[in-house]
Formats: sequence, C-alpha cells, structure tokens
Amino acid sequence: MADTLSEHVGPLLILAPSGRDAVTAAALLRRDGIDCRAVPDIAGLRRAMDETAGAVLVADEALSHPALEALGADLAAQPPWSDLPFIVLTRGGIAGRTAIAALRLPERLGNAVFIERPLNALSLVGAVRSALRARLRQRQLRTHLLGREADAAAARASEAHWRGLFERMHEGFALCEVVRDAEGRAWDYRLVELNPAFERLTGISRAKALGKTARAVLPGVEPPWLAICAGVVESGQPARVLDHATRPGRWFELHVYRPEPGRFALLVMDVTERRQTEERQILLTREVDHRAKNVLAVVQAALRLTPRHDPGAYVKAIEGRIAALARAHTLLAAEHWSGADLRALLRHELAAFLEEPGAAPRVKLEGQDLMLPPTQAQPLAMALHELTTNAAKYGALSRPGGRLTIRWQLEPGPRLHLCWMETGGPPVTGPPRRNGFGSRVLAGTLRGQLQGQVALDWQPGGLVCEMQVPLDDQAQPPD
Repeated sequence: MADTLSEHVGPLLILAPSGRDAVTAAALLRRDGIDCRAVPDIAGLRRAMDETAGAVLVADEALSHPALEALGADLAAQPPWSDLPFIVLTRGGIAGRTAIAALRLPERLGNAVFIERPLNALSLVGAVRSALRARLRQRQLRTHLLGREADAAAARASEAHWRGLFERMHEGFALCEVVRDAEGRAWDYRLVELNPAFERLTGISRAKALGKTARAVLPGVEPPWLAICAGVVESGQPARVLDHATRPGRWFELHVYRPEPGRFALLVMDVTERRQTEERQILLTREVDHRAKNVLAVVQAALRLTPRHDPGAYVKAIEGRIAALARAHTLLAAEHWSGADLRALLRHELAAFLEEPGAAPRVKLEGQDLMLPPTQAQPLAMALHELTTNAAKYGALSRPGGRLTIRWQLEPGPRLHLCWMETGGPPVTGPPRRNGFGSRVLAGTLRGQLQGQVALDWQPGGLVCEMQVPLDDQAQPPD
C-alpha cells in the first residue's frame, strides 16, 4: 500500500517558494514512493487544489500573501465529504509560532498539522502519509455517501411511483392492523392506510378514519367480518368477501390478505353493477319462464274456449286470437317487457277503424296513458280482440254509421276500469238467447285469468261492456 497510496489518493501539492525546503521535501517523499507536484504560489495552489489533490505541503512564509483569504474561502467551500489535509512547515521558535497566530492558519486551513524546521525525514514522511490516508478515507466516505444518496433517490423515486399508483388506483385499498384484548383475542382493527378510492367508494373519510379503530369509525361492524380478517392474519390464507353493509345500496367485493405479521390489507371493488346485472339475469330467467307459461296458458284458453264444430271458423278464430297475442307481445318486447301501453294496444287492435280513408275515425279513445304489466297485457289483449271481432261482425263497427267509444281510468288498488260503448249499430233487442264463444272468452280471460269483473249491457243503441281488472304494482302512468 505504501508504494501506491498517492496513486489512489492523488498527488501531494508542495508550495515552499524560499530556500531548498521544497526540493528537499520532494526528494525525501519521492524516495518513499509519494507522488509530489510543486506549485509556484497560492494562486497556482488554488488552481491545483481540486478533488484530485491528496494533500498540501506548504511553508508558512508562502502563506504571507493577500491571496490567503481567498484560499481560506476555497477551503470553506469544500463539499461536505472533503477536508483537504495541510502539512505546514514552520520556522522554529517564537518566530514560527508568532507567524502561525498572526496569519490565523489553524482557523483558515482547518485540517492542518505544523512541523518545525529543520526537517526531520521520519516526521515529515509520517505526517504526509497520515494526511494521505485521511484523504483516502474521505474519498471512501464520498463513494459511500454517493451510493447512499443514489439509493435514497431510487427509494424516493420508487416510493413516488408506488404512491402515485396507490393514489390513482380505481380500487379501494386499506391497510389495517389487528387490535387484541388482554387475552390476545382479536377485538378490533385499526385503519393504518387508506387510498382516495377507498374514501370515494365507501364514503369513509380518510382524515377521520386514519389511526382509528373500525368500531370507532363503523359502530355497526359485524363480529363475523372481524373474525374473517383475524383469521387471515393468523393463517396467512387470503379471503374473499361480499359486503353490503358498509354503504347502503352498494355491493363491494373485498379481497383480504396478509402483507406482514399482525396486519391485513383490503382491496375493495365496487361490484354493484355486476351484482345488479346478475340479479337481473336471474329475474329475467324467472320472468322468461313465467311468461312462457303464461303465454301457453293463454293459448290453451283460446283453444279451449273456441268452438270446434266449424273447422274453418275454428282456424280463423284461433288465428285472430293468436294474432292479438302477437301484437301484445310486440308491444311488450318494444318496452323490454317492462309493460305495454294500453292506448297502443287498443290502436293496434282497432287500426282498421281508426284510419279509414275519406272518413272520420269511428273509434274514440279516452283515457290516461297507462302501462299494463306484462302478466295482464296479453290476456287483456285477447279480451279486447273478442270485443273488436264481435263489433266488426255484429255490432257498431259492422255498419258505416256505427261508433265506438272506449274510456278507461286507473283506480285505487290499483284496478283498471274500462268501458266499451257501441252506438249506431244494428238494433239490439236484448241479450243473446245463449252465450257465444266470444262471451265465454271474455269471462274466461277477465274473470278466470285476470281475477277481474265484466258486465255486458245490451242496450238498444249497442253493447256496453264494463270491465274491472286488478293490476299489480307495476301498473303506472308512463314517465
């Protein structure tokens, strides 16, 4: 190491402008393998005194110069790791000590040792080697500090990166630690860290929740939920939980895992829309099954109530009734099976009489807009079809001057009250001697299927049909 010390540290700068001190010192030190470089004056020393310099050997008389102040300023401005060593050759006796004090060399040079002349080779070499070793330690310290600074910068960058992801992530995140009672049982948990998404999703304020226990923040926290989290902490096995209590009206999927002993992390995802979609799919499946059975029941009733003695009339009647069901089905499908508009249902059934070319409409519809529930729409469509068929064959719509007025309203219950009034048709002498299959269809659908009431009044001016049908809670005026 003695032969290479100055190679690792840098040259020894020598400033001794008078006598042979510089030459003598350089010769002694070079024989010991130390790289020496002479500088002519303080200005030259300041130029050479960079981070590559190992140490400085200087005679005190060379420092009696106005530039000493600037040299002191340069030394004071060294980086934190650097304290350039100085070996000062002084005159012996009182003169040397007086010069050191007058120039304030210890204060200005800082890291300095003083050797009186005449020179002692052993003392000089030892002092220079100590100074160079101190400089080597400084360089090693610089390397260590630079490494630590680089590590700290990388850690800060990594922290900023992950903190940014933590703050921007859409899923809620909470870091919690289990709080145990005196017997070591999990009693509560403390909220240690929350991200903005957790606050946004759950409505729990970060400012008010951080550092608090769950019982303080959520007074209604359920013991089973606490047991699940404590179980994850104890076993290390993650868990998945569906939560519907933290925020009413919302569903959350919580993934619980253990990031470190004594703590658990929550990843919170709002799955309300997914949950609602799943529930809608379940309801839709049930509704499709129910509606299919309902349609089949209506078709079965149409087949059962239609007389079979005339095959042609039988086919025509069945086709008309199934067409009425199809029209109601089309209206329901257009509304995504949320219901069918009663006015639209009537207009579809009576379209031929509402829009006769060159003539005023023969049918008048009076009533509020009303959405019929799907379960009532199809049977009611078939009943209205029977009334329309009877009016077209035998009643008011069978003659050019005949008129039909239909009025309806939604009554408490809720119940549909509909009045079918025909005028201007063939004279009516009274009710028919026997009930035709149209009357049986009306009674079967309105009373049997819809649990409603129907009354037929055969007035001289035409048929008046009053019907009242109970509707479920879905019946309402459209928005």
